[in-house]
Amino acid sequence: MGALLIGAAVLAVVLFYGLTSQAATGGCNSVTCNITADESTWPSGDVVWNVARAIARAEGANVAGTVPDTLNNPGDISDGGATYGFEMHSGSAVTHFPDKQTGWQWLYNKLHNAFVLGQSHVYSPNMTWTDLAQKWAGDWQNWVTNVTGPLNVSQDDRVGDYFGT
Repeated sequence: MGALLIGAAVLAVVLFYGLTSQAATGGCNSVTCNITADESTWPSGDVVWNVARAIARAEGANVAGTVPDTLNNPGDISDGGATYGFEMHSGSAVTHFPDKQTGWQWLYNKLHNAFVLGQSHVYSPNMTWTDLAQKWAGDWQNWVTNVTGPLNVSQDDRVGDYFGT
């Protein structure tokens, strides 16, 4: 009986770890993750991934050869440059992530920390999508349209409302 309980406990831990790891990476792991510019390969699974995918599309990560594609940086973000290095593009130091999975996970974490946990000094759950666009993108007018359209939200909605915060 004791061995059965131990076996059940081990199975529960393995299942829990597998499910939480998959949720954190959108189903990617070192064996099955092959993210490309093709949107069907992009991580998905929760509202954070939905926003990450909308941002990636707005940044052009779905077009092979673009900066977000070649630098493995779907959000076209700069805040990982000290860790991974960067390249200058249009006046911005864009992080060059070592692989697409790392770039996608960094974007997910950035969005989760800012809008779910409220742990950003730049972004807030109380800002509107237009406010977010003005901070995130140079061409913010097109960016906000390209992000909010697929999410079916108004540009004047609070970002936190989409995340339930």
